[in-house]
Amino acid sequence: MYRVAAMISTSLPWQVRYEPGVPSDVPAPRFAFPSLLSNAAADAPGYPALVFFNHRYSYAQLSAEVERAAGACLRSGLQPGDRVLFGLPNGPQAVVAALGALAAGGVLVPLPGGIDGDGLARICARAEPRLALLSPRLAERMLVSRPAPPGGLVVVDPDEGLGLDLRLLRRVFGRRSAAVTAMGRAWRDWLADGDGGTLPELAPDAPALQIHDPHSAGRTAFQFEHRHLMAGVSQLRVWLTDARPGDDTWLLLAPVGEAFGLTLGLGTAFDMRARLVLAPTVAPEAIGDILRYLRPAYVLTTGSAVQTLVARPELARMDLRSVRAWITGDDVGAATAAAFEAATGLELCQGFAPPGTAGLATCNPINGKRVAGSVGLPMPGVDLRLGQGLELAGPNLACDGWLAAARRARVDEAGFLYIGSSRP
Repeated sequence: MYRVAAMISTSLPWQVRYEPGVPSDVPAPRFAFPSLLSNAAADAPGYPALVFFNHRYSYAQLSAEVERAAGACLRSGLQPGDRVLFGLPNGPQAVVAALGALAAGGVLVPLPGGIDGDGLARICARAEPRLALLSPRLAERMLVSRPAPPGGLVVVDPDEGLGLDLRLLRRVFGRRSAAVTAMGRAWRDWLADGDGGTLPELAPDAPALQIHDPHSAGRTAFQFEHRHLMAGVSQLRVWLTDARPGDDTWLLLAPVGEAFGLTLGLGTAFDMRARLVLAPTVAPEAIGDILRYLRPAYVLTTGSAVQTLVARPELARMDLRSVRAWITGDDVGAATAAAFEAATGLELCQGFAPPGTAGLATCNPINGKRVAGSVGLPMPGVDLRLGQGLELAGPNLACDGWLAAARRARVDEAGFLYIGSSRP
């Protein structure tokens, strides 16, 4: 259950509580999502773009890798609108694979963490992917019940995102990933095919991301277009009133292939020329080191990650002096938020990203007054109604008419998406 710090009327009264400089709406997106990285590479090629352990990419280097991955997708036979099954842990390969598939016109179909073989089979049957980009564990699980997609199965060993010294340590201690050659093409071999080729021109209303429920045999739950992702990027950009474009470091503790992490973690960070730090897990030791040495200004995280950290005594010893906002995409509840603040001295900036949302539907002000236990105010351009439940509409919500026909969501004639029960 969640609370929205607003009273509902046709005049959108919550906007008077916006911080100075935050507009009531955001401009209509004009570009496809992968343009955020290519524009940053053209504007600031030498700026640091991505950090993962001892692996570092400039914007020019990361953009070149994404173009190579897009070319490899095209050589695999991917056509605009084809689905790409995506199941990779956070790391450089996940960023390159996700953005490369989108740049080639593919539609990402992310697999939820912890998905079992039956759920994976249901998603594959509904999405009918042309190509799969999977970790060794998920690749092995998929091949138990079905053949590889027609465009191939690319198996991405997470160790390839580490430096040589860390890879050797994993092998010494017996933590080497399963062999990939028996399941599909290895990531490096597949990526080597990506040089050359002309990428398609993508319209803002081209499909970009499909979300499926692994527990249901029904149709697609939500489909986002590039314009939805771009709207979510624009909303957070204006919401971060104390951001320093070209100078900030961001820490992402949410999956890069899902709507929240993809839109805000990759999209907004790249739009603001930030240095993005990825962590493969929320292990307190790793997070503590990132906070101490890389000094992130913004941390973007899921509610489950906050709950994991709150349960660990190490949280109270973390150095959060550089953090200007720790933003969640979930309502963690008043008790967890209070425990986080007691351990860190930092007030949690709770947001709300329900299914069907690219980015955030609501968020507490970064520097303005916050209401204890609430998930904040509707983002610029987002409207909401409270009746029998919470209904939302806005440029970053997938409130398209076909959803109602799919019977996976309720959308009324005014374009409001029914989210669920709420409390005042």
